[in-house]
Amino acid sequence: MNPLVSKMELASTLRHARTAAGKTLEDAAAALEVSAATISRIETGMRIPRARDVRELCRFYGMRDESAIEAVAGLVAAARSAGWWEKYPDVVDEIYGSFIALESAATEILHFENMTIPAMLQTAEYQRSFLRDYAKLYRDEPILDDDLERLVEVRRRRQEILDADGPLNDYVVVLGERIVRFALGGPVVMRAQLEHLLTIADDPRVDLRVLAEADLMSVGPVGPYIVLGLPQEQVSDAVYVDLLHGQSLVDDDVVIARHRKIFWSLHEFALNRNESKALLREVAGELGK
Repeated sequence: MNPLVSKMELASTLRHARTAAGKTLEDAAAALEVSAATISRIETGMRIPRARDVRELCRFYGMRDESAIEAVAGLVAAARSAGWWEKYPDVVDEIYGSFIALESAATEILHFENMTIPAMLQTAEYQRSFLRDYAKLYRDEPILDDDLERLVEVRRRRQEILDADGPLNDYVVVLGERIVRFALGGPVVMRAQLEHLLTIADDPRVDLRVLAEADLMSVGPVGPYIVLGLPQEQVSDAVYVDLLHGQSLVDDDVVIARHRKIFWSLHEFALNRNESKALLREVAGELGK
């Protein structure tokens, strides 16, 4: 169960059912004997209604299929559940938690990265090196050893979507060549990281490509970002960006379409899958000398 996605799906489903039935917020409020503001909060996901109120609203909106009504009401329990990431409030803030929730439910992930190996593909030692030696520059306080290990644990839990028989069908990654050649953590750590990438690249769900610096300049300046494709009709796709000024999670259709278009342009300029793996082997071999 994914609480955030279930909450978003529940809110959107009720909103669409109301508008399709030609009912106003005030109409729905009168049916439940609550305020219009309460209905508004339910429809924006700010408030999770009771299952019996969901059933009553569905029937008020003209739904007659009891199995469909129960499916909507069933979202309440999922929306009230806790995601695993909520066990890490000290290292996972609200935006990051929302991103993890959407990421874990995505059927498609498009990731362009030209700053570091994506967290989803990092080895534990690469993660420790990055967090200890580089990420500290972006934080106001030093990363304590306990926090570092909890951050590593969160990334390991995120990576389970590549191990489990879950919803993810396509994970498409375009990496800037510079991060493949930069031996973060030293030759031993980076060689192990590149070998890990080669193993993951054999997963049929994974399309891993490397983009040469010269080709990156052909599409202009662009920073790292992730597009999350969600299967639920009532839940919007999203774009996640984590840069120096902070994180952002956007579900605007125009913004998402723009990022998709740019991503596939980057993908087109990149080396193909076999060429990318050959480059990874070459760099790994150089680090082993």
